[in-house]
Amino acid sequence: MSPIEGLPGLAEAMVTAFDGQDIAATTEAGESRFLKLKGHIEGSDQARTLVWRIASAKGKTIGEIRLPLPPGRYDRADGGVLAAASAPAVAALLRGRDSGVGDLAVRTQVRLHPVSVPPGFDGASLTHAMARALARQGLAVDGPAPAFDIEGKLRITPGANDRDLVEVEWTVRDTAGKELGTVSQGSPVPRETLLGQVAILSRQIADAGAEGVAEVVRKSSRGH
Repeated sequence: MSPIEGLPGLAEAMVTAFDGQDIAATTEAGESRFLKLKGHIEGSDQARTLVWRIASAKGKTIGEIRLPLPPGRYDRADGGVLAAASAPAVAALLRGRDSGVGDLAVRTQVRLHPVSVPPGFDGASLTHAMARALARQGLAVDGPAPAFDIEGKLRITPGANDRDLVEVEWTVRDTAGKELGTVSQGSPVPRETLLGQVAILSRQIADAGAEGVAEVVRKSSRGH
């Protein structure tokens, strides 16, 4: 989705709000097969309306959501409130009948297993971040008929200078259990990061690994 003129920060707030709706979204330029969400303001200062328009990858309008804006000057802090009000309505439109998202049904389906992590590390955060990252790569995560299984294992090796080595291996298997490929990551991370909130680190790990995992899946799909 694109930034909204006159409402700075709202696009980023929408990405966060969509996370709570289990919908992967990004403000970065997506691939050509992804849906597009654009927002703009209509009306005068006294009666303004926020209009969200959803379009297919080819530009065909799928639906529209209209939300009245409160009077007064917009502040960046208002973005979270508007996003919280907008995201459920947009999500309902996407999930409704004839929503124009039939392409989701033809995406390659994968099953993402809970990531194996050492005690004390938030494995659920990393699993969730990877699910979102794979969805941004065009894969249908945890659909009813997965063709591939994805397993992740994270290891932490104590290092010097208050930095520990974090390594992750993502293994892709077919439904019979045959290993099709492994994507490996490794990077030194400040120890204080591992002891604190790891949500940002989880997103970084997932974003870095998802592209390689998706490539293994696509190559394997072509080989079937």
